[in-house]
Amino acid sequence: MLAGIVYQYNSIESLRWELPRNGQLRFMCGFNSQKDVPRANNIQDFSKSF
Repeated sequence: MLAGIVYQYNSIESLRWELPRNGQLRFMCGFNSQKDVPRANNIQDFSKSF
């Protein structure tokens, strides 16, 4: 979520869309590969917990 703020993504979904395409961003977020990127509903559930 911090990466979304730093890189000025308008929504969590736009950040999630970028993660599979951008290896450096994915690495900085702690995901080793494209298949490690969480699905949209997992991110939404996580963000609701705050």
